[in-house]
Amino acid sequence: MDWRTIVNGTRRLLGSSKVRTMGVCLLLSSVLWLFITFSANYQYNFEVPVHFVNKNNPEEVFYCSDSIIMVNVSTNGFEFLFKSGLKTDRQGISFDVNALPLNHASGQGRVPTEFLKPQLLKAIGMNNVPMAISPDTVSIRWNKTYRKSVPVVNRTSFAFKPSFQAYKPLELLVKEVDLEGEKQELDKVDTVYTKNTELKNIDRSVLFFLPLDTDSIGARVSISATNIPAYLNVCQFIENVVEIPIETIHYDKGEKVRLYPNKIRLKYRVAMQDYKTVSEENFSAYVICRPDKIREGKKLKVFLSDIPEYVRVVSYEPMRVDYVISR
Repeated sequence: MDWRTIVNGTRRLLGSSKVRTMGVCLLLSSVLWLFITFSANYQYNFEVPVHFVNKNNPEEVFYCSDSIIMVNVSTNGFEFLFKSGLKTDRQGISFDVNALPLNHASGQGRVPTEFLKPQLLKAIGMNNVPMAISPDTVSIRWNKTYRKSVPVVNRTSFAFKPSFQAYKPLELLVKEVDLEGEKQELDKVDTVYTKNTELKNIDRSVLFFLPLDTDSIGARVSISATNIPAYLNVCQFIENVVEIPIETIHYDKGEKVRLYPNKIRLKYRVAMQDYKTVSEENFSAYVICRPDKIREGKKLKVFLSDIPEYVRVVSYEPMRVDYVISR
């Protein structure tokens, strides 16, 4: 028997009216069986992870007696197949304690799980179906505290050995600390300071651990650290003196203004590593000559500008100069 004979025989069999009738009956009976099966009610059990949060204070920690709630629902197969059966989110539910009947000042409470029913139904993807929840009550407790971060401000001063000085401002390596306590106590604190002390005889760059003034925040507030690290960049400085010509800023171009003297002697201090980069060209001095600044018998004040940020001006003289105006 070749393959052509087999194909022709199969076609004759499938084309038979008896076979088609049998196939339709089998299909209808399968559909009817599925309809009867899924129309029946069944019991389904779900394990739903739950935890509690305070949306007004996200840092608050809650401890729950039952982190898993058992949910038993009774529904037909179609309800389960097309709703819960397609629900893929089983990561659990967060309940905001502000929406629950709790005394928030007590630090503990008991919540009937009946209050959780709407969100539990939503989590399993069903609505308005008979359900049983176990346990019937959940016990929770929490710390009656709030948390917040506040900036740290330095009040520690430094005294250096002769010729030494801070090359840059003190750098606080921790700029904020965390406070924990009752809300009314935390509201009183917006800054934490280092202790008002003085560190002496500094002659090198140093990493400090500065003590914080914890007395100022109150005994009922706890703090995440009592000391913070800080870095002070220290260099040896030398002094130098340069003569700077004084420029005149005036508003009547037809006038000539002569200054006596027409230069100042400026004493400055600079780190040894920057000494060769500084010259008189790095400084400028000027006076303002205009009617509202000129008074008979008064001298003109000398101003400085363009001072490099790494240069410390010690003094300059004269600070006021005489002048003569001519046309």
